[in-house]
Amino acid sequence: MNKRRILCFGDSNTWGYVPRTDDIEERYPSGVRWTGRLQLLGGNEIEIIEEGLNSRTTAIENPDRPGRNGLQYLGPCLESQNPIDLVILMLGTNDIVPKYHSSAEQILERIKLLVQKIQELGQTQAHTPCKILLVAPPEPLFEFAYEKFRDPDLVTKLRTLSALMKDFALQENIPFLNLANEIQSSEVDGVHLSSEMHEKLAHLIWKKISP
Repeated sequence: MNKRRILCFGDSNTWGYVPRTDDIEERYPSGVRWTGRLQLLGGNEIEIIEEGLNSRTTAIENPDRPGRNGLQYLGPCLESQNPIDLVILMLGTNDIVPKYHSSAEQILERIKLLVQKIQELGQTQAHTPCKILLVAPPEPLFEFAYEKFRDPDLVTKLRTLSALMKDFALQENIPFLNLANEIQSSEVDGVHLSSEMHEKLAHLIWKKISP
């Protein structure tokens, strides 16, 4: 039996960033990250491909950190990793950083471009388009978030984005998971996930994708 190849494409919460109050990028071990836990849940049925990157956006250039434009990276990534059976797409948190001046509607349009790219280039062993699970990211905790996320409209914007993503997913018949009411960001930095939340996230995703 061929394993289902699952590409997890996201930002620092897919990379496994440990919540901190400084700028040191510390990563959870594989068995703690939600991607690693998902692999354990799926066992021999699945093969997880981790593609998380700190500060990754949907399709915005970061002048301070080159290479964070998700759309530019996604095409070569898909072609490199094919065949793929499923892409779990979880982006949007970094797009709401105030310096990007992006509305929820603008972020959704960029997410649509990512989905389109997956549909065009992600292929199964049978050369059919791979499936997609669209995930609306957890809400940052504004009162604990570090400086670059400090915006009084932060949570409202992400909630609007989640609603727009849900409508888009329904329209396109794409499975959708909204983490807003399920996963809580850490109070350490207001953005990243605790090890307990990584475990919970893995179970939520497995419930959505298990046969």
